[in-house]
Order: sequence, then structure tokens, then C-alpha cells
Amino acid sequence: MSFTHSRQSSKREHDYRTTLNLPKGEFDMKELKFYGYYFRPTGLLPAPEKVRAIKECTKSKAEIHSFIRMTGYLSKFILK
Repeated sequence: MSFTHSRQSSKREHDYRTTLNLPKGEFDMKELKFYGYYFRPTGLLPAPEKVRAIKECTKSKAEIHSFIRMTGYLSKFILK
């Protein structure tokens, strides 16, 4: 991290009244796994274990219909 970038981060931290917990922080990471995705410099990718779970799930017509109904119901809880 450059000195200028560090100074800008410190100013934002002060302006928004936040603090950094340095022991918990990880810096200069090449990728970040969060909520079933990998955030990489080349882009966003789904986690392989999530893709595998979807591919290996049973795909009967009743289960697919149930899944679609469930996602429709839960969509009202997602902020837009």
C-alpha cells in the first residue's frame, strides 16, 4: 500500500468515525472468499463447492418446483 493510499484510508476512517481492527485485518490478498464467491483481480467467480452442490442436487420436477417457490418467497426479504 502506498503512503498516499494509506493516508487517504486513514482520512476516510476518521471522517466516518470507524476504526480498523488490525489483528483481524488481512492485507495484500490475491483473492477473497465471501458468501460463496471468490473475488479476484480478474473478476468474480462462484465457489467451486457451491457449483458442485447445485450440479449434484436431485433434479426431480417436484424438487425443482419447490425450489422455485422457495426462492420466490425468500426474494421479498432481499433489499433492492
